[in-house]
Amino acid sequence: MSFGLQSAQVQGTPYLTNLTYSLAMEQGWLALRLAPVMPVNAESTTFWAKTFAYGRTDGDVSQDGLSPSPSSAPPLSTGTFAVSPKSHSSILTERMKQNAMRSPTGFKALEESYASWPASILAMNLEKALHTLMTTTGTYFGASQYTDLSTSASLQFDSHATSNPLATVIQYCRAIQAVSGLPRKALTITMGRAVYDVLLQHPDLADRIKYIRSTLQRDLSESDIAGFFGVKEVLVGDVIEVTSPPGITETSSFTWGKDLYISYVDPSPTQTAGTAGSFFTASVTASDNGVVGAPWASRAIVLQDPLATKYITEGIFGVNAGKITGEGVRTAAWIQNAVSSAA
Repeated sequence: MSFGLQSAQVQGTPYLTNLTYSLAMEQGWLALRLAPVMPVNAESTTFWAKTFAYGRTDGDVSQDGLSPSPSSAPPLSTGTFAVSPKSHSSILTERMKQNAMRSPTGFKALEESYASWPASILAMNLEKALHTLMTTTGTYFGASQYTDLSTSASLQFDSHATSNPLATVIQYCRAIQAVSGLPRKALTITMGRAVYDVLLQHPDLADRIKYIRSTLQRDLSESDIAGFFGVKEVLVGDVIEVTSPPGITETSSFTWGKDLYISYVDPSPTQTAGTAGSFFTASVTASDNGVVGAPWASRAIVLQDPLATKYITEGIFGVNAGKITGEGVRTAAWIQNAVSSAA
């Protein structure tokens, strides 16, 4: 099987690979943290998943000492995934190189921009794919795991006098626990920058921590918000995308918007271990193409045309995985418009 990433081709240009990783971290991409890489060995197949009833059924365990013990088969289910190849490239001409080399710093900046461009495109593609997945109602979220607070303005977090962010989050964490068994302390909250900035100013947060530490905004962090909600961690979506077409005044917006997401992040998903139905990003194993530990790899190719060098980033995405066959995602919830449009 091949996705255009033969081992022989991915000899590695460490400069490019390191640049890809640093780029994803510095610009706050969340996809790899919300959907950790799961090595896979096929384009599409199934993975085992424990149903909620696993170990929670009050079965017959009585025995009179002479008869055989009662028996039962544990309920198991499967989920499916499909991976797809993605790629993007840029070409730096020899003429541009020669012109830029007249300034050593200018040449370095030019080379870095051409090398990082395709990695940026793929990182944004993955971020958008995961965001689309996490905002798909009906298929992934039942009614108990989704709400749009724009219909209840008094509950939006920037309505300080009437909103109760903790009570709202607890409601949806309990909805997740009711169908997955995972407690609130095992879950991750992801929120848009607008939501985070509003929470920093919410009096409920200040009231809960003012007796144990400073409540100055510069002293607060994601871990304080996580402690406030009683969850494992809080991630803030800072990825910004340009929303205007080329050639006109540039406008941009935050990819993660004004929403709040609650999900379970499996730190090390595998095909052979049962999962609670978390999201994951597929990466074809080394035996197939040499890509391990990340959904994409970067490399530089000297074209047959001696007047240009091609920088290419290729990857394997599969963020639509993690759903138990025939069920919605039991380990995620979506609070849309957690803050108002004015926030």
